[in-house]
Amino acid sequence: MAEEDFMAAIKKVAPLRLVESDKDDLGAFFLVLAVIYNDIKGLIYLIKYFNKFNNPPKEEIISAYLGEYNGMTSQHFKIIAGVVNEFFIFLKAHEELFHTPQFQLVLLKVPKPAREDWHDLLDAAFERTTNRNGLGNKLMLIRNNIAFHYDQSEKELVRSYHDFFSDKTRFGADHAYYSDGGTIQDTRFYYADAAIQQYMLKTANKEYKKDFIKDVVAYRALQTETYALVRKMNMVLANLLRQFVHIRLER
Repeated sequence: MAEEDFMAAIKKVAPLRLVESDKDDLGAFFLVLAVIYNDIKGLIYLIKYFNKFNNPPKEEIISAYLGEYNGMTSQHFKIIAGVVNEFFIFLKAHEELFHTPQFQLVLLKVPKPAREDWHDLLDAAFERTTNRNGLGNKLMLIRNNIAFHYDQSEKELVRSYHDFFSDKTRFGADHAYYSDGGTIQDTRFYYADAAIQQYMLKTANKEYKKDFIKDVVAYRALQTETYALVRKMNMVLANLLRQFVHIRLER
């Protein structure tokens, strides 16, 4: 992280202009929306710099670097999907707010393309989307397929674990690998990464055929598309937040 990466001008506003009290529902909504925006921006930044400073390993060689690299890239994908899931849950909890004159005033000031993407996001959150190629529908599919819950996925994870290690023709399936170096830096349980990667390969690729190379290519293509979609989603949030702040400053 370098200081020159972040040279934006700092602006300021009286705190109560943005969230007036605990009864300011619109201010509270946009406060949480700002947290979501910041979370996504931070994740995108971490992924960008992980990719910048970590070269893809040679996959034909079993190594700690290979295990760490593949495990962490899968974690990035899983966490992004989890944030999208939480974002949709948050939207569903505020349906009434979106019909208020105060929110509509903010929305009307947002550029038309972002406004259309916002409606796509709402349709996806409420699972009523009809635009198969829209931003919201694509994010909904990712949310439904990739978002992972520890307390709900035990059986699927065990099934994926056995699917991976039962196919001895697959790279890395001959043994359950792990490193135990006595420190967090040198300890990782790669067999758990194999299980979660198998789980996501199956759910991300509707045409999953147990062809490792083809499935990995499809999985990585979905990762790339997901990161692009999430960046676009965050631009919608930035537009909404920008207009909300401007309106509050004019009051």
